[in-house]
Amino acid sequence: MSYPNSGQPENPPHFPVPDQYGQSGPTSTGYQPADQVFQPSVQLPTGSEFPLGGPSAQSGPPPAAPRKKTGLIVLSVLAVLFFATAGVFGVLYSNEVSENSGLSTQLADKEKQLTDSGTKLKDAQDEASKAKDAAQVAETGRKRAEDDGAAMVKCRDAARSLREAIFAQDKGRVEKALLDVVGTC
Repeated sequence: MSYPNSGQPENPPHFPVPDQYGQSGPTSTGYQPADQVFQPSVQLPTGSEFPLGGPSAQSGPPPAAPRKKTGLIVLSVLAVLFFATAGVFGVLYSNEVSENSGLSTQLADKEKQLTDSGTKLKDAQDEASKAKDAAQVAETGRKRAEDDGAAMVKCRDAARSLREAIFAQDKGRVEKALLDVVGTC
């Protein structure tokens, strides 16, 4: 069987088939014309697809050299360094955050202590002011008592001199002592 326009004859030539039992060579003589050449049933590519002379005779660019992997290696090393640096900075950041948290807690405690100290200082100042006012009141009372005591001493002295004058029965002295008692007391 042949395909139309394939350029092959209708009856292909007969070729000897080796015997299955080890005998080689033609066992039958069939028709084999000498002027016909074997043509395969598959269409082979023409010369333009397979140039003669090997790769040196090609007119196109030479085949690409195998790619070097140095760029990939350098990029991989840089990526590893980047991730290692990111990890180091992540750990440092975490440490700083925890230290900052501790310092913030300490600062809040110190602020509370300062506020408490300020409150205690204000209370102490209020108590000191009250004590100062009480001391002034006491000093005023003491001065008044001293002044009253001095006046009482004069009154007492006038009353004693009146009593002595009465016991002495001296009318001039009694009148003078009576005027002193009324004037001082």
